[in-house]
Amino acid sequence: MLKNYTTTKVDFELFKKECEKWIEVFGLKGWSVVYCHDEKKCDNYAEVWYNLQARCATITLIKKWGNLFTGKDFQIKQSAFHEARELFYARINLLAKARYVTEYEIDEEIHNLIRNDENLIFKCEVT
Repeated sequence: MLKNYTTTKVDFELFKKECEKWIEVFGLKGWSVVYCHDEKKCDNYAEVWYNLQARCATITLIKKWGNLFTGKDFQIKQSAFHEARELFYARINLLAKARYVTEYEIDEEIHNLIRNDENLIFKCEVT
């Protein structure tokens, strides 16, 4: 078990590579994503900030980690997956927190997520 781990440039490159892999898998091609390796003081290994209207996101690998209970590379890969998935759910997150939201908007986003899942799971076979 490692304690108070500080992520390295090599870790950051692995993190970016994993984020890009999951962004591709989840079909998040409508986003402009930048990556950051930052000293933020938080309890997370990583975080994502996004502007839904502009479709811009910043995915950050935090430099100073607390205790690590799994392998470092495993935690980096899982963190990249987690942040990409948060980006995937950005719109439904916004809708769920909106003070005023229509039934149409909720249905629209649910269908967007379902179509994305269909495209992930079912491969189009043209004969």
